[in-house]
Amino acid sequence: REPLNSQLHCAYNDLLYRLDRKEEFLASYDRVPKNRTLMLDKAAFLAQEKRAAEAYELYRAVLVQDPADPVAATGTARMLSLLGHHGEASRIFDAVLARYGQDVETCNNAAEAALLAGDPQKSLALYWQSLRNSPHNQSALAGLSVGLRLLGDERDEARNGYDTLIQVFDLEPPEGFSDMAQFNAELSAYLYSL
Repeated sequence: REPLNSQLHCAYNDLLYRLDRKEEFLASYDRVPKNRTLMLDKAAFLAQEKRAAEAYELYRAVLVQDPADPVAATGTARMLSLLGHHGEASRIFDAVLARYGQDVETCNNAAEAALLAGDPQKSLALYWQSLRNSPHNQSALAGLSVGLRLLGDERDEARNGYDTLIQVFDLEPPEGFSDMAQFNAELSAYLYSL
């Protein structure tokens, strides 16, 4: 009744994914006329599945229709990074950030691409920008640590306290278990059943 309803496609495919019905997953998008929203939604699902080449093709198709589309440009850059084209991804992220501002998620994605392209200085600048806008952003804090560590910057140890804050503890098995291996085996079986 509503073949172009994006929310219905998303909910339906989310359910198919959770039910592990791979043969039907995302097929609803192929049975309707293509439009920007549905193409971007399908690309997001594909990206989530780490099907970067397929997602890249959809993002690029949207960009062909509208070269100024920020969502498609960001998606294209993210997929290029996943595909190992980090330099190209960084250039696209630079253009998106210059044109649309310093969105935290985009800054973090751009910073990751810069790290992967071998430019930790640039990544640090982007992560610092993210933290100015969102001081407790976990992705930015984690990425910042990686960049600092790659540069041998002493601020990494001060922020993360590897020598003072991280320790190894041998845990005792909970009551009813003879050892941790037995507990972990039962825990794994329970988690797997969920």
